[in-house]
Amino acid sequence: MRARRALDKARAAGSDGNDVPALRDGRSAGTARSAPAPELIQIPIWCSVTGRAFVAVAERQGDVLVIIRNAMPSTGTGSGGGAAPPRLLGSFGFADGGWPGCPHCGAKDNPAHHLGMFWVCILPGCHSAIHCAGDHRGKFRCACGKVEARTFQVVVSVDVHGAAPSPRPVARSALAAKVAADVAPQAAQLTFRRK
Repeated sequence: MRARRALDKARAAGSDGNDVPALRDGRSAGTARSAPAPELIQIPIWCSVTGRAFVAVAERQGDVLVIIRNAMPSTGTGSGGGAAPPRLLGSFGFADGGWPGCPHCGAKDNPAHHLGMFWVCILPGCHSAIHCAGDHRGKFRCACGKVEARTFQVVVSVDVHGAAPSPRPVARSALAAKVAADVAPQAAQLTFRRK
């Protein structure tokens, strides 16, 4: 409606209608707002088999992070949980948006140990590090370097540390949009169950 009034006002002022007035936010009066690009979050994750780090890229859908792909960390760190974590982003559940699994061990879940996609270490000094669901002969390697058999507690969400979204706009994947519409946070074993 505002665009129509601006166009009528421009015509009354002597414009032939080909000059499209600009709105205060810099858009032209004839332009529709496009849907915002989804917010991408980069989450540091540790492989429970190798102890190597990787980054899971997720689309934020309210209080759910839809994991869509992996990336390797830009700093190329190995194992060891002594470094301070990235900033706290909030408490989230996870959903699988076509995630290929851990790039180091291939784990996407671990039904033998009742694990979904991830588990989180809550020991002091681990900074709530998130780990893939992989295991080696029933033992899990933590970011702090400890290798042991573990038991897991079911949770709906955990505190997630990560990096801000990338500054370049990224088109939303059709699968991630469907998952966001269909999936609620899944309960897990200090992990999150895939649907």
